[in-house]
Amino acid sequence: MSKKVALPVFSSDALSSVSYATEEVLIVLGAAGVAFFWTTPWIALGVVVLFAVISASYMQTVKEYPNGGGDYVVAHENVSKQAGIFTGAALLVDYVLTVAVSMSAGVMTSVMIARPVSARAWARISRPRRPRPRNS
Repeated sequence: MSKKVALPVFSSDALSSVSYATEEVLIVLGAAGVAFFWTTPWIALGVVVLFAVISASYMQTVKEYPNGGGDYVVAHENVSKQAGIFTGAALLVDYVLTVAVSMSAGVMTSVMIARPVSARAWARISRPRRPRPRNS
C-alpha cells in the first residue's frame, strides 16, 4: 500500500473523532453563553494541533511498517505480546464506540433537521433550573 493511500485509510478514525469533538465543543460553548465564545479559536487551534500530531504518528507508522499490521503489530513487536493484545482489544472498543457516536450524531442531525428547536426552547434546555423557595 502506498503512503498516499495508507494515510487516509489509517487516519479515518482520527478524522471522524476530530469532527465530532468540534461539534460537541461548540454545543457546550453555546450552552455556556456568549461569554465563553472567545475560547472557540483556541479550542479549534488545539484540535488542529492534535490532528497534526496524530497524522505525524500515522505517517511514522506507515513508514516503519510498509506492509501494514497497524497498532497491534507495532505494540507486539516493540513492547510485548501482552501489549499487542491489549492494543487490539482497545482498538476493538474504539471502533465500536466510533460506530455508536456516528450513529447518535446522525440521529441527532436528523432530528434537528426534522424539528428545529426554537431559541426559547433552547434557552430552557441550556439554563439550569433554580429550586423554588418553599412557603413555610
